[in-house]
Amino acid sequence: MAISGVGQSYYQNNVATTKSTKSVNSTEETGNTKELSEAEEMAIFKKEFYAEIDKIPRNRTITNVAINISEEAFKNMKDDPEYREKILSALKRDLTSSFAPLEASMVLYFTGASRSSAAIIDQQRKNTSSGNQKAIDAMHRIKQSAIDMKLALLKGDMQAFAKILGQGWEDKKKMAEAISNPMIQEVFDVAIPAGALAGKVSGAGGGGFIMLMVEPTRKKEVINALKELDGFVMPFRFTEGGAHGWKIYSTDKI
Repeated sequence: MAISGVGQSYYQNNVATTKSTKSVNSTEETGNTKELSEAEEMAIFKKEFYAEIDKIPRNRTITNVAINISEEAFKNMKDDPEYREKILSALKRDLTSSFAPLEASMVLYFTGASRSSAAIIDQQRKNTSSGNQKAIDAMHRIKQSAIDMKLALLKGDMQAFAKILGQGWEDKKKMAEAISNPMIQEVFDVAIPAGALAGKVSGAGGGGFIMLMVEPTRKKEVINALKELDGFVMPFRFTEGGAHGWKIYSTDKI
């Protein structure tokens, strides 16, 4: 769907023609004019902007969405048509993407700690090959959780996805002692009370990144709580094409 210029008629009639005159026809009978206040101009702009948003088709996995736009953002969009188009394009991308519910419900936190993934994986291998039933059962449940998580994503059920992720983390910790540690546990101890539903360390464990599922309305609370720790929240976005790489050349050789 091509996105038309929001408030195009508004800009042509009230801004593009002249910035010094703020008037519209009030009645056809009298032909009188009524000056618009800045608040009235903004109200018209907001109404037209939200009308344009309503035209964007939602992905079937997005059953409920709230779009909160600050007054500062509205002012910037009203003053800068190019910025307004960028915001509309971003909204279109998010509302039509199947990734939108998951991205809105996830926080990616970098612990700042490195670890030897090879050593952790080797411990997992030893536990399963030696017949450690606790580790083997955990591995089977993790395998099943991948199927269950796919179904939850297809339904757009982020609550179910979070529950499965949390159980997967509990199972993962049973596969090797080094997968979790006090530093990682502290992240959970801070994030869960702030609004996180569940989480899981990415990769082998022991450090690196932690994926946290949150209530979208409490996402900011979780991020602010995590600022008290040594790591940091990492902005991210899912892509259709998997991993991407770049090669940077020296400018004097180009």
